[in-house]
Amino acid sequence: MQKPEAAPERLSGVLARLAARTGETISVGDISRALRDRGFGALMILLASPNLLPMPPGVSTVFGLPLIYIAIQLVLGYRKPLLPGRVRRYEFSSGTFRRIIARIEPWVVRFERVARPRLWLLPQRLGEQIVGVAIALLGFILILPIPLGNFLPGVAVVMMCLGLGERDGLWTGAGLAMGVLSVGVVIGVVATAGIAAVSFF
Repeated sequence: MQKPEAAPERLSGVLARLAARTGETISVGDISRALRDRGFGALMILLASPNLLPMPPGVSTVFGLPLIYIAIQLVLGYRKPLLPGRVRRYEFSSGTFRRIIARIEPWVVRFERVARPRLWLLPQRLGEQIVGVAIALLGFILILPIPLGNFLPGVAVVMMCLGLGERDGLWTGAGLAMGVLSVGVVIGVVATAGIAAVSFF
């Protein structure tokens, strides 16, 4: 009698295992390999997550560029995410990574309790393309040096990716709505700063 296939490890479990690593640093390649069975969504969650924490200038660009790169792969129909060698080799401290995990893991655990395939009204491929385009556009916002302008786009990407992983149209739609809101907020911040600069000079 054939044994049933074991259920894949939940994303929260993968994140906890990664956070428990004992090395001083962790590379993007280490993370990508650990998430290889979780597809595009899990990797994009971790690339967007640093934007949920106060980070040094330039970090959002380091993670935003590969986020755009992977989102475009999703749009083009790649079966699994691919990263350039330079991105895979990028390392940051294990302490920073643990802070990132501590911020997002409660979200992931709550989502895993309530998520289920629902309200996914579009063909799977079309739905993935729409999410990929939205994340790529938000990725361009994430790499811009806008003070406090990364948090809402980062949250939107995480919500969309969580929904995508479970084919949960409710969460995916909420993420898309958050993305539209974040774009409006960023445009408002930039416009206000521009008006202030013109008035000053």
